[in-house]
Amino acid sequence: MDLSTLMKSVVGHSPYPKKVTVKVLCTDPATTYVNDKKERRELMNTVVADSTKALKCVVYDSKKSHRFATGSTIILRNIIRKPEGIAVTSATVIFPAAKTLDLPPSIEKEGIAILHPPPADVKSVAEALASPTKTRVSVRGKIVQEEATRYVTVKNEDNVKVKYIYLEDTTKKCKIALWRDLADQPKTECPEETVTWEIESVCIEESTATMLLKDDRVVTAPVKSLLEAFPECMEEDLEQYLVSMCNPTMVVKCKFKGNSQMSDGAGQNMAILQLSCCRQEYLAMVPLGADTQIVPAGQ
Repeated sequence: MDLSTLMKSVVGHSPYPKKVTVKVLCTDPATTYVNDKKERRELMNTVVADSTKALKCVVYDSKKSHRFATGSTIILRNIIRKPEGIAVTSATVIFPAAKTLDLPPSIEKEGIAILHPPPADVKSVAEALASPTKTRVSVRGKIVQEEATRYVTVKNEDNVKVKYIYLEDTTKKCKIALWRDLADQPKTECPEETVTWEIESVCIEESTATMLLKDDRVVTAPVKSLLEAFPECMEEDLEQYLVSMCNPTMVVKCKFKGNSQMSDGAGQNMAILQLSCCRQEYLAMVPLGADTQIVPAGQ
């Protein structure tokens, strides 16, 4: 019996009596869960494969976890067929295989991606909200609101921690739930990043400078920051001065990391992006904080 044929069988709670020979591709550390009787138990997620298919395999019997060493080939009997894979229970019998299965590289790659998928594509908030249900996406934006952590009941588990945050970019705002350990995850600094803007024109209104980029994006910065970057210019002449430097464009290079100031090799201060919770702004529109600085890229 191969895995492809097995997955065509009827899903049920009865052990599948035929043997299946598989190779263990990867495993995750064991985690705890609460069953229907509100008993706390342990499970381990693994991926197994043969030459026809790779499947997620959930090991519910912790006494059998040691059999699932990555790279080993094993023979399974009395497994449970699940909608998205198979399950190993106390009724399952596991035999070491005398011969190692050689799998096509495509099957191994597919299997590893089940437990460790590649990063999802970064989408705007509007695109993410319009995606089909359960689609994996990445979003990047500014945290505009953060609620307190609270405790809820989920299925058989009481006192599950959840915290809601609200993320916004230039397209829309969305509500994101952070469950369990993520609700208490400490806030970390953004990774260091350098952004180069090729500015085509500048419009100054009151204390804000809006800059039109060559690629048709728009970024904003406090006038104060521009005056510090170009001290030779008076505030009343700043707009005209910057426009004159756009011949046809002016390049500005910004380096930022969370809320700590950095310098370039010449000791010049570079732009620092400061956001609440040290989260990075969506790069399609990057408003700089009031205490940031901008310098021309060549300095």
